[in-house]
Amino acid sequence: MTKTGYKYRYAIFIFTVIITIITNEVVLQYKLNLQQSDAKVINIAGRQRMLSQRIAKHLLYMGNKTQQAGHKYTKDTLKILVNEFEKAHLFLKKTNIENKEIDAALSKISKLVSSIVLNGDLVIANPTDENIQKAISTISMTEVPFLLNMEKIVSLYQKEAEAKLANTKNIALILSAVSVLVLLGEFMFIIIPFFNELFQKNKALETANRRLSDFAYITSHNLRAPISNLNSLLFLVNNEHDEKEKKELLFKFETVIHNLNGTMNTLVEALKTQSKETRAKETIDLENILDQTLENLSAKILNTKAVINHDFSAIKNIFYDKIYLESIFLNLVGNSLKYASPNRNPEISILSKKKNGKMQLLFKDNGLGIDMKRHGKKLFGLNKTFHRHPEAKGVGLFMTRTQIESLGGTITAESEVDKGTVFTITF
Repeated sequence: MTKTGYKYRYAIFIFTVIITIITNEVVLQYKLNLQQSDAKVINIAGRQRMLSQRIAKHLLYMGNKTQQAGHKYTKDTLKILVNEFEKAHLFLKKTNIENKEIDAALSKISKLVSSIVLNGDLVIANPTDENIQKAISTISMTEVPFLLNMEKIVSLYQKEAEAKLANTKNIALILSAVSVLVLLGEFMFIIIPFFNELFQKNKALETANRRLSDFAYITSHNLRAPISNLNSLLFLVNNEHDEKEKKELLFKFETVIHNLNGTMNTLVEALKTQSKETRAKETIDLENILDQTLENLSAKILNTKAVINHDFSAIKNIFYDKIYLESIFLNLVGNSLKYASPNRNPEISILSKKKNGKMQLLFKDNGLGIDMKRHGKKLFGLNKTFHRHPEAKGVGLFMTRTQIESLGGTITAESEVDKGTVFTITF
């Protein structure tokens, strides 16, 4: 995935988390505000009940001359109590919108509230003994039914608040469940694919590291020896005075340099094959590729008297990387010629076929063969050789496998000693 793809994926994840948090916060805050409003209503309902008792007490003290000394039971204080009492009732009626049972109870006490307010206002306007006694008498008759009804109203408000609290808890549970599902969905569709991709990349990196260890082996063994040999030859050349001997040493020096150059070229080619750059593909005629291969190997074919047969009737063309396909043909046919049996002329068969909806190329020979029980696991390893041959470098099969696998294919081998080998490439 590209960096843009990762950024897009992260953006979706972060956006979803933020939306989930904000939604939870908004809903829960709304429910919390409702609970605070309910608490305020219950508190005012309780206060109204207390105010009625304070009004009655205030009037009693105003009517009792012996109890007035040292107390501030005046009409001004009474006015404050009556105003608060009336405002509390109006607030309760205004805030109650949906609960019909509470509305009925409030309507029922409205006359009682009006009576208490009316008698209080009468005393405030004209605080005579007659008015005070009349107010005390009226309020004494209305206070008990008022308090009983207010107790019922407070109980109804508490039940309503408890129901809303239970509803808030349910909503909190639902939001939690939804949040978990959302985050789980994010995890399933965003995080898991990300870690799967990361796992695949780590796996590819492990494979690359294993192959790099093969290059380290080449570097430490195949390059160290010729460089050491060059140093030794250089020392001998510098200390040799005989011109004839010096020329022979220089010739050997040139030979070592040539071999070292060949080794370096092998390493460079193998490293190029390892690269992850996108390879260009095109439609390729298998006949043309084989003809080109036979031209490049014409001398060996003549010298070994090899017979090469082919059958591309099942698949004549292939959409592939031309440079890789040329290399694959050259390596596999070249190996069959290189490791031909000394007891018979080489016979090589190349054919195409379809199997399980996939394309295959088979390279079959009657050469020396390979002991698969002994060498099968390292057959395609870098610098692995299985026959004593002056041209064996152990690079051809390694490069062939790498080229095939880099384009999503596979290569397998079947072989018997002194009977031959069959390489099967599946695209």
